[in-house]
Amino acid sequence: MMPQDHIRRRPSSRERFLTALRGGEPDYVPLFDFLDSQPLYEAVLGRRPSAYNACDTVELSLELGMDAVFVPFGGFKGYTAEIQTRDESGVYTDEWGTTYKNTGASWPAAAPIAYPVKGPVDLNRLRVPDPTLPTRLDGIREAHAAGRGDVAIVGGINGPLTVAFTLAGWETFMLALHEAPTFVDDLLLVGAEYYTEACHRMIDAGVDAICVAEDMGFASGLFMSPVQFRRHLFPLVGNLIQLIKGHDVPVLLHCDGNINLILDELVSMGIDGYNPVERKSHMDIFTLKEKYGNRLCLVGNVDSTGTLTSGTPEEVRAEVLELIKRVAPGGAYVLASDSDLRNEMPLANMLAMIETAEAHGRYPVSASGSQE
Repeated sequence: MMPQDHIRRRPSSRERFLTALRGGEPDYVPLFDFLDSQPLYEAVLGRRPSAYNACDTVELSLELGMDAVFVPFGGFKGYTAEIQTRDESGVYTDEWGTTYKNTGASWPAAAPIAYPVKGPVDLNRLRVPDPTLPTRLDGIREAHAAGRGDVAIVGGINGPLTVAFTLAGWETFMLALHEAPTFVDDLLLVGAEYYTEACHRMIDAGVDAICVAEDMGFASGLFMSPVQFRRHLFPLVGNLIQLIKGHDVPVLLHCDGNINLILDELVSMGIDGYNPVERKSHMDIFTLKEKYGNRLCLVGNVDSTGTLTSGTPEEVRAEVLELIKRVAPGGAYVLASDSDLRNEMPLANMLAMIETAEAHGRYPVSASGSQE
């Protein structure tokens, strides 16, 4: 039996995802994920995309019964399939000047190995790409056409800190945080200004929500102190959030790591949803559900480093059922992994997550994890 023969037990729904993201209770527990598994594309669609693209991702989302699809502004930064295929070494430089090496260890993006900004002089010389190029919205347009209104289109942007790390690297940024704080502010402003324009353009193009990707912590704790976050980053992130919400578009924050010390402040900025609620980072989704209730939509928490990668389908089912039982009642929950669906995960485990949600996620769900 092919995977598509035993999925899609209910149709995907744009409204289902948006209802949950805004804190409500839809008809089913919504499904959403970052679809970074080429074997999953191949099993369901019969082909492996060489690059992440909206058409294939929307088609896969619809086939899986997903309720939303992630479409990053301008595509995955740093990745172009043409460059990768022309250069057998896998080394390439993106339009910002960051150099990457594709080792085959991850898809769709490679890891940076060299950075264009070492200090204020480099930053002054940096040629920031033009966010107004019409091609930046190609993915959004393709998603609208392929989705036909059946799936929510989540436009993706990088946060200012993510851009800063990509331009300067971890070491340069962290040293400057203590030795050259003005340079840090100038560096963060580059990403904030670029993606402010991106937000305007995606909103005009009709995205249903915007996902701000901004990792702020390790599994053990924050990248920097709460005081430093408040001083350097939060004003910029807060402005982005308020810009988006000013257009009545919900905001999903994608933030890996242990952010327990600052989550209250991020919620107070107005985020509607928080993803991925990483288990390995001690983000206790059950405590967060009790604390925030329907004020914050929780998106994720199916263990991507343990259960989905090295567990059995039965263990995946048990984990999903517990989330439906303890987090889904009342709404404001979207089922997803606590990272992404990626190459090293067994196909059976990814499908077990989706199938279990579709079989047991119809509202109203009770504390027993089944329909009332």
